[in-house]
Amino acid sequence: MTNNIEYVLQNDFRNNILYLYDFYIAAKCKNIKHVALLNKTSYTTISRSIRNLESKCSLRLIIPNNRGIELTNDGIKLYKNLVKKFN
Repeated sequence: MTNNIEYVLQNDFRNNILYLYDFYIAAKCKNIKHVALLNKTSYTTISRSIRNLESKCSLRLIIPNNRGIELTNDGIKLYKNLVKKFN
């Protein structure tokens, strides 16, 4: 599990920077709609971006709920790594 996250962060970071940034902001806000508003794009675009990241990592990173999103354990690990990179 963690190896997939480490691979995306270390070896494939530049190719996935937009997916990672969209995930980072969504995880920080706990809401995909907020990311769409910040990026001046659609909910669908951000949702697809996060699904693409999940596919590249072969991991489930978020769980949508009525109020936004919840991070899985792998999502939490990725978010913690991204905090270091984006701050």
